[in-house]
Amino acid sequence: MPDKELEAMAKIQDALVGLESNEIKRVIAWVSDRHNIESSPISRTNSLPTSLDFATFFSQISPSSGAERVLAAGYWLQEKEGKSDVTGYEVNKKIRELGYAVSNVTEAFNSLMSGKPQLAIQVAKSGTTKQAKKRYRITVEGVNRVKKMILKDNGSPNPL
Repeated sequence: MPDKELEAMAKIQDALVGLESNEIKRVIAWVSDRHNIESSPISRTNSLPTSLDFATFFSQISPSSGAERVLAAGYWLQEKEGKSDVTGYEVNKKIRELGYAVSNVTEAFNSLMSGKPQLAIQVAKSGTTKQAKKRYRITVEGVNRVKKMILKDNGSPNPL
């Protein structure tokens, strides 16, 4: 049975793409008012401290495969550095700085895109060759997967 909450979050994320921060706040305020929600009931215990750097984040979540490393770096670039989408080069550069370069970042992204649910999507391609520069976005499901990596098995946050 599909997770209705994840489906709803994915639709909301898609609807908010391209909106400015103040526009998103107005949309959220409208939804909260419309559904008589006074404050968010969702715990933010899986949030990362704002002072955390990428090396500490990466070390704490310990991604074990090339695809997980790409997912973690893509998440960081989108969620912490505010990029709307990323290139394989940007992601691999972030990982390479820590000594964990992925030998084929395109293959890692293909792995993230081929699963169900998709953890990443390709949003653009410049050029027609196989080596053309591609732009990717980590999906809501991908963000949620990283958040699960942030949490320990018992549900408490990693000591970040």
